[in-house]
Amino acid sequence: MISDTLKTTTRAAHDKIENTVDLVAATKDEVTYPEVLKAFYAYYLPLEAKLFTYHDQFADIGINLNTRLKTGLIAFDLETLGFRSAELETIKLCEDLPAIPDFYAAMGCLYVLEGSTLGGQVICKNLKSCDTFFRAYDDQTMVMWNSFKNVLNNLPADKEQIIAKAARETFSTLNKWLASFNFTPTTKH
Repeated sequence: MISDTLKTTTRAAHDKIENTVDLVAATKDEVTYPEVLKAFYAYYLPLEAKLFTYHDQFADIGINLNTRLKTGLIAFDLETLGFRSAELETIKLCEDLPAIPDFYAAMGCLYVLEGSTLGGQVICKNLKSCDTFFRAYDDQTMVMWNSFKNVLNNLPADKEQIIAKAARETFSTLNKWLASFNFTPTTKH
């Protein structure tokens, strides 16, 4: 199954992100938390725009991309924290994004973004109240993840390497982006 291969071949890249930044600690801190959200906003906004170019192909295989995009959730959370739309427009966007030359690379990228919703559930368990970005699908997270994996596993097996390469590149560029920030909490919890 493609999802099993991706889990195995991206494990090291996934672990590297967890070693780069302690998101649980960073999101518990009231000073670093907005910075974490801004960093994700700056990465997701241009990346999801690239993914959206394959909107019709996602729809053709049963993935409603509109329900899976997270930039709007991040913007909502930032606005809840007091940021204005005009301030969001001044956030420097990430330019070092994974290459997405075709639909199968887009699937590899989306694999990483969808998988992050599982991590978001872990982060939410450690917060007093959880925002919409990390909560994402809330009690439907496993349903959404499993439906994505089912579609992924039905893709042609000869596209597995393209998908895996894009997933690893997504992890790599996200890790590099997050490493460029200092998310050291200002208080101990």
